[in-house]
Amino acid sequence: MENIVLILIAILGCIIIAGLCYWRMTIQSRIWMERGLASTDIIERRSCLRRAALLFNSDAMLAYACNNPDGFVKPKLLPFDYYIGFHHIPCIFADHYFAKGLTQWLSEKQKAFMKRIYAFKGLEEDCEDLVEEAIQKLGVATDGVVVIFMPCSNDVRFKKKFQHLSWKLKEKGYEANHMTYPYLSVRNQMSEVSSQKDLMTHVRKIVGVDNRKVIVVDDVLNTGGTLKAFVKEMAKYNTKIVGAVFVSKVFNPPKPGLWTWLRIALHKENGANKLKRP
Repeated sequence: MENIVLILIAILGCIIIAGLCYWRMTIQSRIWMERGLASTDIIERRSCLRRAALLFNSDAMLAYACNNPDGFVKPKLLPFDYYIGFHHIPCIFADHYFAKGLTQWLSEKQKAFMKRIYAFKGLEEDCEDLVEEAIQKLGVATDGVVVIFMPCSNDVRFKKKFQHLSWKLKEKGYEANHMTYPYLSVRNQMSEVSSQKDLMTHVRKIVGVDNRKVIVVDDVLNTGGTLKAFVKEMAKYNTKIVGAVFVSKVFNPPKPGLWTWLRIALHKENGANKLKRP
């Protein structure tokens, strides 16, 4: 009987100790996370969020991934190769696009970039500097190359979206014309798959691209389905797409869990060991 009592007391003691450890770990992870989200220094921010994530804080895992997107996605910001069959297209994007639900985890710099992207999609800004910088980093010769724009939902939106951008690119010496390139008169918005499949069904005739080399410009890259459909459409004109530039690329955050925890554990930010315990 005494042995049973001692065993029960030992089990209860283990449960209490485990509970206290979990409570302490939860409190500590919250402190690290709050410190990270409050920091304006990107290294300190990532390091604090990483420490909170390593204490199994699922929100911290998501926040760390958002603040360190290059560690969780491929390709990186550098020019990357995209293949459509045997057609090779160098691509590049300026930075990552985050869903609005992730805004709470973003740094001020990321929020500022997203504000510009929303303005670009809302026809309030042309993001000319981001597009030009991306074209330059693409690393392809632009002599004799036409800059064209991905189809949009309707002709009025297409012209508003790319008119000023086209003019500014011309001022920089690029050949671009927003009035002569395609737009969609109809687009199926119900399904991403069907919209990709039927994307070019209603594109009006494209002029000025026959037997030309072109660079395609668009606002957001997600799965690449739109670019794939556009490449097939452009093949009708014997047009060679030498590159594609996107202002942003959709960031799909990892699901918090053991695999994400392991990825974070194996990645260490510079300066992480220099942080003092809060």
